[in-house]
Order: sequence, then C-alpha cells, then structure tokens
Amino acid sequence: MKRSLKIILFFSLILNLVLIGIQVFYKAVYRVRETEPKDININVARSAFMDSLIKLNPELKDKKYFYINIWDTGCLSCIQQMPMLDSIVEPVKDNFGYVFITLMPEGYSKRCLNKEGIKTKNFKYMYNCQDFVFSIYKEKNYKRELLRAYKFPLNVIIDRYANLIYVDSLKALSGPKFPEDSLADKRFKFRLKTVLNQL
Repeated sequence: MKRSLKIILFFSLILNLVLIGIQVFYKAVYRVRETEPKDININVARSAFMDSLIKLNPELKDKKYFYINIWDTGCLSCIQQMPMLDSIVEPVKDNFGYVFITLMPEGYSKRCLNKEGIKTKNFKYMYNCQDFVFSIYKEKNYKRELLRAYKFPLNVIIDRYANLIYVDSLKALSGPKFPEDSLADKRFKFRLKTVLNQL
C-alpha cells in the first residue's frame, strides 16, 4: 500500500512539473506574439530609426545607402561573423553607412561583444531597435518567424529614405559558424559583395 502511494505521489509530482513547464512555455510564446510586427507602422518605424541613426552618427547623413546587419545576443555565429563582415565592406564603403543593430539593450549587448573580443572599424552600433526590425518582418510578411529565435542574422540594405532594397535572412548562417574559405563562406561573401557593388 505504501509503495503504491509513493508511486502515485511520484507520478503526480512529475505530472505537475510537466504542466508547469507547459504553462511557462505558453506564457513565453504569448509574450513573443504580443511583440509581433502586426501593429507596426512601417513608415513611422523607419523614419524614427533613420532619425536616431543620424542623430547618433551625424557623419552618416550624406550616405546614399545603409547596410544593416541585424544580430542577436543569443546567436554566437552572428557575433563571430562581425569581423568578417567588417572586412567585406571595406572596399565599397564610400556610398554606404554600415550598422550592426540588435533588439537587445545596449549594456547586455556590449558585454556579449566584449566577451568575444569583437572590434570593428567600419560599422556603427545601435540597440533596442525592435520597431525597425519588426517593420521589416511586416513588409516581407515573415509569419511567425519571431518564434524561431528571430532567424538571425538578418542582412538588410535600405536607401537614405529608409526604403527597403535588399533582405537576406542568411539561413545558412543560423547554425554553427562555417569555416573561413569553405564553399559556404565563399558563396556568402560573393553574394554580399555582388549586392553591395551593384548599388
């Protein structure tokens, strides 16, 4: 009898833990859904982003295009590829402003970058850029993408009026970092260089 009672109590505990886990999961999903881009005004979000970008970096005001890499603090490959992106844009930087942006707060983001020893010379950095990122998701109709670790990195090119010219979700980069000089690495660099040089 005691043994049966212990078994029942054990399975009751397990069941409760599972139910609590499911509840926590759905609450997290609900919070993410609340931040989806359905209510974002694209023009307002883009205009506010450009105003903030130029205010923080007045030297960019005469640039014709802006290459923007959207990264996430939970995406190690995003962070590791920053120096490579910095080297790619060097030959075509005259007409471009280059910006790394994230949805995350500045302090936490900087700690993640410092931990990996990231230093770049061509890129500016911006933080808390939720509305701008969501405006891209809304325009491109990326449904439920926000539930999938944001599918970062996301590479975007806009003109000085914040019109969207190019978007590449670079799904090949969302897994482990591919080795330098690998076929995937060469294809990515070629694709990005081609787009930059065409503008």
